[in-house]
Amino acid sequence: MRVWKRVEELSAGDIAQENITISSSGQPVVKVGQKIDHEIIDALRALGIKWLLVESKDTFESKIPKPETVEEMKADVKKLFDKVLLENKIDVDIVERSVQKLTEEIFENYGEYITPVMAIMKDLSEYTYTHEVNVSIITTLLAIEMGYSEDKVHEICTGALMHDVGKLKIPPEILDARRKLTDIEFSEIKKHVLYGREICENSGIKSVKILSAVEDHHEKIDGSGYLKGLKGQELSETAKMMAVADVYDALTSERPYKHAWSGYRAISYMLSLANVHFDIRVINALIRVFGLYPVGTKVLLSSGDEGTVVGMRKGYFSRLMVKLTNGEIVDLSEEKSILIQKVLSDEAR
Repeated sequence: MRVWKRVEELSAGDIAQENITISSSGQPVVKVGQKIDHEIIDALRALGIKWLLVESKDTFESKIPKPETVEEMKADVKKLFDKVLLENKIDVDIVERSVQKLTEEIFENYGEYITPVMAIMKDLSEYTYTHEVNVSIITTLLAIEMGYSEDKVHEICTGALMHDVGKLKIPPEILDARRKLTDIEFSEIKKHVLYGREICENSGIKSVKILSAVEDHHEKIDGSGYLKGLKGQELSETAKMMAVADVYDALTSERPYKHAWSGYRAISYMLSLANVHFDIRVINALIRVFGLYPVGTKVLLSSGDEGTVVGMRKGYFSRLMVKLTNGEIVDLSEEKSILIQKVLSDEAR
């Protein structure tokens, strides 16, 4: 999408749509079709250039990752799980291919405006595959927000894609029960973290980050999680990220025993448990990614208009991109006089 952007808001990867030259010498600073990098941004600032017309990947229309990539990942997870059921091993080649594509795509398109794309569960039988993909996407975004390098993000995402693989060893009548589990049944459910680590180790996986993601993602800051009862600094940051991503997706997903919560309700609930169940730094990263009013939240604006949140500009947690009922997009980070008056679609069910 071609847009005028302030120079201070340019992102590496934007494509110039106009020529800028030094007037005294005629030397080009940037040409039409040239990809913007940090050197060009610095040169434009030095010349006092305020605006540049660019083809930008940072508009609300730019979704991360691509919907087709998400669907491909779901298919990959199904293949992975089928192999585990047959051989008690993970096909690491499938994992590597899937994770590589996801992380590269997110790094390439992670810009000024954020519109995360989650896998959609078409029926309840798809929950396991959908959940693995969504936790991978969420954890990757959290890791980027928390400053991890690309290779570390890749490793963390790998752990996320396999974090619940141990559930394949839980009897379906327990895993899919639509009733309250007995204490013995819940004790069996808890063992999926051990089964998952065992499957990873059988597959030759030795990464501490990956094994921690699989084994420790149900631990909590206050020590009330399972299985080890780790608390505070005993928990790896990978496990802390995984816990947040795992719970956020679980809360916002439809399950046989509960309706899906809205993103707004899930964020509010998890924020109330910061530094109790969840690390506050990771919760803050979650808010930076999804905002206080995640995509899909229906809101009433102070202008009297109703609309749906469609994206967020980085750093503006409550100043969102809202699509009004007439189709118009309002960027609240630019329209300073308009506020979100209330959430319209968050009745508890």
